[in-house]
Amino acid sequence: MPISEAEVKRILSTYRPRGCRTILLFERSVMSEADIQRHRWIREQIAALQEKKGLTLPPLPAYDETRPREKFTIRYAARPDYPRHNRKTLNE
Repeated sequence: MPISEAEVKRILSTYRPRGCRTILLFERSVMSEADIQRHRWIREQIAALQEKKGLTLPPLPAYDETRPREKFTIRYAARPDYPRHNRKTLNE
């Protein structure tokens, strides 16, 4: 499903609990050739299932060979800590 990086960040920040130390973190990476082959196979299986079962599903987006293929990996991770450089220390 096509989705922008900004929208993913908005969704994750909306549902991120304030006091929790574990968050959902996403990382962008380039798809390997094996990932691309798996993606093509899944698209072929969906098309075959539509024909076999007579299902009416929304059409899949056009596959463009010239576009770079990227994937987003979503995982649980520790909440990042971004301390201020000018914060007060306990000694003051």
